[in-house]
Amino acid sequence: MLSYLATSLYAMALGKVGLLAKFGGAVFVVLGAIATVLALIAIITPNGTGTLTHGLFVFIIPAVPLILPYLIGVNLVRRAGDPAS
Repeated sequence: MLSYLATSLYAMALGKVGLLAKFGGAVFVVLGAIATVLALIAIITPNGTGTLTHGLFVFIIPAVPLILPYLIGVNLVRRAGDPAS
């Protein structure tokens, strides 16, 4: 859960510096915030309470929090060859 929050803060910092566009930074912050809330719901909800928690277990798989930093890195590498503006 903290990795989602850290990724959101990292995207916010990259947006402030100008390495991410405003829209791209906002998208990563919103996705990280949503993932944080959904992971928290998946953790605190008791088992067997319905189909909602069956879909949320994805957010507590250890490899899933690495997807957002990976996408940020892809975005940074893609923009690496662009001329400085």
